[in-house]
Amino acid sequence: LVAEAGLLEIASGGWATSLLEQLGLRTDCFPPLTKPCTSIGSVTKSVAKATGVKQGTPIVVAGPDTQCGLLAMGVVQPGDVGVLAGWSVTAQAITAAPQPDAAKRTWVGRHVVPDRWIAEANAGDGGNAYRWLRDLVFGTADDAYQAMEGMANNVEPGSDGLLALLGPAPLDLSRPGLRSGGFIFPVPTTFSDYGQGHLARGAMENIAYAIRGACELLEEVTGVPASSISLGGGMTRTTLFNQILADVLGRQINVAATPHASAVGATLVAGASLTDADLATVANIDSKGLRTIDPQPGISGEYEEHYGRWLEAQERLKGLL
Repeated sequence: LVAEAGLLEIASGGWATSLLEQLGLRTDCFPPLTKPCTSIGSVTKSVAKATGVKQGTPIVVAGPDTQCGLLAMGVVQPGDVGVLAGWSVTAQAITAAPQPDAAKRTWVGRHVVPDRWIAEANAGDGGNAYRWLRDLVFGTADDAYQAMEGMANNVEPGSDGLLALLGPAPLDLSRPGLRSGGFIFPVPTTFSDYGQGHLARGAMENIAYAIRGACELLEEVTGVPASSISLGGGMTRTTLFNQILADVLGRQINVAATPHASAVGATLVAGASLTDADLATVANIDSKGLRTIDPQPGISGEYEEHYGRWLEAQERLKGLL
């Protein structure tokens, strides 16, 4: 949060004191910054009683949720790209030095692993948009997400021409603001048979297209092709979405063993702190549980055209708001 607020000297990891002074802020009012993997105390008796956590349990500083998720997926080397697809969708590329974007489209920050930085392209509230569609069209029953996936499985790639523009897209941080969106499909509907499954699959494809755009933006900003792409977060519960993403990207992806990659990463940081283990080494060991998903050649080729249509629709809708 300090980094994204612009108050951190990204290269050194300290407060941006020169900026604070320019803003007329007293630098002695800001607390010391603590590095990830630092033990800062232990659970007290009163907290143990309130939470059930054993008294004396060490408390360790972990890091940002996305970077912890990257750690759990073994995304620690320059060129690695990790995507956390939960309420929001974030793609981060690992770099050996800070790489800000001259056009101000991406963020730059620090990894939890020492001497590693990240370039971040945000793709919007993907999981939240999918949840909105569930609530609106499928209801809130416990099996609603399974019903969505089941119906979407019966729809061809490209959703028979339907395009979803529900918000997820590579966000250009130099031009924040509201955009137009919705579902676009051929009319008259007399000649089509669109149903709930088309809406569900279209929404999944929307998120996958947004992730592809974010990954392409990161490759442009860093100047390095992604050496690997790993996926974590709540959206990984939907098996069809994982396959759609591999097909849209046209390349193999690694999927985290659990949707809770960020929590797993925080646990790894805590464990490394208590054992003096190297974070990158711990991450590589844990990442052996990743599942790999390969793109389906024929379907991946189809998605090239669908992705192009989606990009064009995004561009054409920009002037409506």
